[in-house]
Amino acid sequence: MVKKIFFLLGLCILICFGMHAQVVSLETAQRVAENFFNIQSSSNSQVPIQVRTLGNRELTTLYVFSLSNRWVIIAGDKRMQPILAYSDDNGVAFPSDDEMPPALLELLEWYDVQIADLHNDRTITKEHPHWDAYLNSNNTGIHNRSIIVEPLLIREGNENHGET
Repeated sequence: MVKKIFFLLGLCILICFGMHAQVVSLETAQRVAENFFNIQSSSNSQVPIQVRTLGNRELTTLYVFSLSNRWVIIAGDKRMQPILAYSDDNGVAFPSDDEMPPALLELLEWYDVQIADLHNDRTITKEHPHWDAYLNSNNTGIHNRSIIVEPLLIREGNENHGET
């Protein structure tokens, strides 16, 4: 009898703590990335997408999808907005680890910490509304510019980023 009570209590605790997690699977993140790329290019091409994950073995915090020389960073938790950063400039590929500018590396580390903290936070339970828009897109009803993420800054020309 005591074992059953502890088992049920443990099961209830496990269910309660697991209910708030909004972990994004690779398949979900890829679907968002595909829809995002299709919106940006106004086409529905089925080109292979390369993916990199960031985080640790227990939790993937970020997904980086590359298509040609375009890329998008997708959050690993549905309580955060889905599109964290992107480049639609055909001349700028997502950098490899040894070529990554320090500012981009710092931004990715900051997102990693924020999403890991959010994963452990049980007070925020509501999914960000943009997830539905990107997941349920058939590339016709999502063209509402209010959900399209605008670039933070635009790089022009061949800037040397302060290097001499």
